Amino acid sequence: MTPGPIVQPENIHGTAILIGDRGILITGPSGLGKTTLALAL
Repeated sequence: MTPGPIVQPENIHGTAILIGDRGILITGPSGLGKTTLALAL
């Protein structure tokens, strides 16, 4: 049996918030302002 490809871990930066009965997931590079935007909402 040949070994499969090596899978490298990947970090995904994001913030999730709940507004009423709706969920919002804001993703983007580190330092982009996701948390600031979430707090403003």
